[in-house]
Amino acid sequence: METILYIASDALTLIKGYKKKNKYFVMDTKRYPFQGEGIASLEDIDQEKLDNILKQINVESLCLLLSTKFVQWKIAEIPNLKSEYMIRKLVEQEMDEIVTSDKKFVYDYRMLKIQDANGLRIMMFAVQEDVVNYVIQMSKKYRLKLTRIDIVINSIIKIFEDFFSQSYQSVGLLVAEGKEVNTYLFIDGKFRYFGKNQIRSEMNSESYPNEIVNYVSQLIQFKRANYRDAELNKFYFAGVEADNFYKVSNVLKSLFQIEVGSYDEFHMLDGKGKDIPVEQWLYQLGSLGEWK
Repeated sequence: METILYIASDALTLIKGYKKKNKYFVMDTKRYPFQGEGIASLEDIDQEKLDNILKQINVESLCLLLSTKFVQWKIAEIPNLKSEYMIRKLVEQEMDEIVTSDKKFVYDYRMLKIQDANGLRIMMFAVQEDVVNYVIQMSKKYRLKLTRIDIVINSIIKIFEDFFSQSYQSVGLLVAEGKEVNTYLFIDGKFRYFGKNQIRSEMNSESYPNEIVNYVSQLIQFKRANYRDAELNKFYFAGVEADNFYKVSNVLKSLFQIEVGSYDEFHMLDGKGKDIPVEQWLYQLGSLGEWK
């Protein structure tokens, strides 16, 4: 059993559960929205609210899930190295080239399930050291057993590997959270594109779905320029409310002849929490660990 604490830009969420035989078993979920435009850093979190939330947590295993605003990352294909030390040295060298801040960073990586024939495919990421220290201090203060730190891109890749890739090799996803919109593209079974965007319109405005369509269009343009021969099987949305979802779906079908899929086709959930809306908990579900 594991609890995922996800600090997004617009809310703090908790989900308790586990993954077993390609099914998510969810015991409990909680969501605590932030006021106004949300937060820009962990230090912006209302400490009194955080106190009230974390005092209620009594878990054996806690994973902190971070949004893309707190990390830098890179997907790389590397030689088939046998030494853990050599892989970490290579990760350090690769990430040193893309980290632009003067702040100190902590590097880590994970092997991707879908590999290349002649080498290893890994996701490298860098988290600011002050963010890591903040998390460690938080876990000590509230006596939480922090077992790992995860990032949302990793969650999406795991969901693709465990569910989407069984039926489709090329799919697009868009995840909206408050003013943040992230797009993801998988081509021929591999993660190929990530787009990080900001929504300017209010969610209930007429221009909101137009902005969503624009970000999907950018992903499709990237796909056409770089993977022209690959057919995009389906497109999936998360965090887009029903009215806007139907508007966007109709535009995509009309303009790009792209079929919009439903998470229901993958039957991801089982047990007590099988009726929770997957599209509202996609990142958190993807981060749940295997039952041990």
